[in-house]
Amino acid sequence: MSKGKLKLNDRQERFCLEYVKDLNATQAAIRAGYSEKTAKSIGAENLIKPDLQKRISELQNDSNNELKLDAQYVLNRLLEIDQMDVLDILSDDGSIKAIHK
Repeated sequence: MSKGKLKLNDRQERFCLEYVKDLNATQAAIRAGYSEKTAKSIGAENLIKPDLQKRISELQNDSNNELKLDAQYVLNRLLEIDQMDVLDILSDDGSIKAIHK
């Protein structure tokens, strides 16, 4: 679903784009052009609006697809890190081996 199919004004679209950057609704509202005085309440209100929820979800899914990032990938990488042996990167004297080694 794209912005054209949702009922968002320009500032709401900007809020969604800003929100997915850091998941901070107050800061997203400020960066989208809402008043700093009302940013906290506007941010919270925007997060419960169905059209904005859909747009945020769409943006997050697009980002995940672009990065080819999913939960399974993250779990696999964490498993690889967990199974690493620090001795593989250390020399006998305890110093870190050169990258080419």
